[in-house]
Amino acid sequence: MSIKFDYTDKVVLVTGSSSGIGEAIAKRMAELGAMIVITGRSKENVHRVANECQQLSPKKLQPLQVIADITNDDDARRLIQSTIDMFGRLDLLINNAGYAQVTSIFDPKSLDTFDKVIRLDVRATINLTLMAVPYLEKTCGNIINISSICGTKPIIGFYGYCMAKASMDMFTRVIAMELGPKGIRVNSINPGGVRTNFLNAIGLNTEQVSQQEEYLRRSSPIGMIGEPNDVADLVAYVGSNHAKFMTGSCLLIDGGALFSSLALATSS
Repeated sequence: MSIKFDYTDKVVLVTGSSSGIGEAIAKRMAELGAMIVITGRSKENVHRVANECQQLSPKKLQPLQVIADITNDDDARRLIQSTIDMFGRLDLLINNAGYAQVTSIFDPKSLDTFDKVIRLDVRATINLTLMAVPYLEKTCGNIINISSICGTKPIIGFYGYCMAKASMDMFTRVIAMELGPKGIRVNSINPGGVRTNFLNAIGLNTEQVSQQEEYLRRSSPIGMIGEPNDVADLVAYVGSNHAKFMTGSCLLIDGGALFSSLALATSS
């Protein structure tokens, strides 16, 4: 029996949906009939992704576009309120927005970077979730946190990002226990190496990115590097009723990298 995912009439908010994995998730949800909230800091990218989502939507539904920095409490509040004002409900919150940067114990300035990583990857996720819960309770909705293999596997030179993702995984587990009685499921998806702008964002040049992607591919037992759509497909399953018995789970999608010698070029 083939599984068909149907998000018709579901309202899905994807943070960090103007590029990368978040963009792929938003597009997959649009294809499946959902009403999408696209948000990010770049007006140009938010507008582009929203237009592409509308074209993918079976009913050509126009996504809500919200330009916001979710580390700003007022912006986060406006994001949730705009969603409710527009659609009157929220069914699925996907906490995807994140920030990564080199944080080495040998860098005396790394604490400043650590604060930035934690502010977006942990605090902003918690804050937005707190605001969303009352609406998710009304719809028996669910939450999916996009974490990382780095929450489980230590990466030299990235103590900040690894700690942030480990925190997100534990947040997932704890609130799954608290929100389960309210009918809200909470799960985490933990990608390994995925071909996005992540490596560029942490400072690698074009040649280094190519080398690192090849290393990630070879480090996988199945000889693959992930694509954003691989994560989007898993999100579609976890957020659907087909996964109704799943909550508090942290799901690796890493090509087997957890058991490999995975590392980043900047750590060598």
